[in-house]
Amino acid sequence: MRLGFIGIGYVGLVSGSCLADIGNYVDCFDIDHDKIDALKKNKIPFFEPSLEDVVNNGISNGNLRFYYFSEIDVDQYDALFICVNTPNDTQGNTDLSSVFNVIEHLGNKIKKDCTIFLKSTVPVGTSQKVQEMIDTKLRERKLQNIIVEVASNPEFLKEGDAINDFRKPDRIIVGTESNNVKNMTRSIYAAHSHIDNKLIFMSRESSEMTKYAANSMLATKISFMNDLARLAEKTGANIDSIRAGIGSDSRIGKHFIYAGLGYGGSCLPKDTISFVNQAKIKDVDLPVIEAAIRTNSIQVDFFVNKIEEFFTETGLPKNVAIWGLTFKPNTDDLRSSRAIVLGNKLLNRGYFIKSYDPMFNRIKSDERVKKFNMFDNRNATLIDSNALILATEWREFWHVDCEEIKANGIKVVFDGRNILRKEEILASGMKYVRIGQT
Repeated sequence: MRLGFIGIGYVGLVSGSCLADIGNYVDCFDIDHDKIDALKKNKIPFFEPSLEDVVNNGISNGNLRFYYFSEIDVDQYDALFICVNTPNDTQGNTDLSSVFNVIEHLGNKIKKDCTIFLKSTVPVGTSQKVQEMIDTKLRERKLQNIIVEVASNPEFLKEGDAINDFRKPDRIIVGTESNNVKNMTRSIYAAHSHIDNKLIFMSRESSEMTKYAANSMLATKISFMNDLARLAEKTGANIDSIRAGIGSDSRIGKHFIYAGLGYGGSCLPKDTISFVNQAKIKDVDLPVIEAAIRTNSIQVDFFVNKIEEFFTETGLPKNVAIWGLTFKPNTDDLRSSRAIVLGNKLLNRGYFIKSYDPMFNRIKSDERVKKFNMFDNRNATLIDSNALILATEWREFWHVDCEEIKANGIKVVFDGRNILRKEEILASGMKYVRIGQT
């Protein structure tokens, strides 16, 4: 099939390149000329494991091409996927201007039947609004005989494992009542759904809400465990033991029940806030999700207070090393990173920070991290630092040389992700502080 992807950010590039990898002809469009120029030279604008290989393979075999959005020839595609960014505005409402700008452009160009899949995360009712915009534009152009069908097709890709998620999805959600669109969807996703049917068809509104419901559920699980962790510390309980106990229950599951600094990234923070605001417009309260958001906003403060207590008690200079700045491992994404929130709070309290992240070369020039005195060697951050703070659970941090850390002058390790071995750190003579365990 010949597919067009509009908006070549995280979702568009991963989805488009993966569909090109199985033999489709995929053209990708973006208004960012620098991004398109870079992609034409096989330069990936962000880090995602295996993505560079998939993109390069698509370019080399001719299945994957990149163009400026102004160059789009709408009528040559079997289907178009809209993957543009939908950030929240200053009030937490979803900004749909990019979506509507694309639709306005397409509505002026379409001359034959077309299917549009809306992959961007959008408030409930947006797909219907987009359908109405297209229909109105066709009437104005006296093209009422043209059939353009808009479907909701939200993405469910985890940063750091997106290629695997696309190729082996848990589910493929499509909001449509059209048999034609259903058949086209089956063809597009045949390679990802032929062994075990992953396709779930529903109304457009249900599809849009499913995306927000999924992210809100994940955020709630994380915040629930952080609530329990604070209580565990007051009662002498161990949050890791509690996690093992409840995670063994198949109704609860083992995923997203780890205590830590809270959730960050490009999706969970903005989508939970947007979901609450969408509900308020309909005069509905979502107190569970509101509580999850509130917990996430205070969790870093909870951890900062632990750090402050140590330095107040010891009177040591507030010199600290932070390991990990991205919002999660295997990505260079800094959006809503809890590590950055933590670092900023410490700076405001007079701390001097040295930092390291495995994505040093990709993020070192970002204004969000420049103030943290980044080093390309993690041990260099330990020199003259009194505390080591682990803020992102990169794999290389899971096993550390405690004796070497202590030899560099570290007095205490603050583990914001509960991944280190307490016994080893204490045996080396350092103090160890984590979340949810005294």
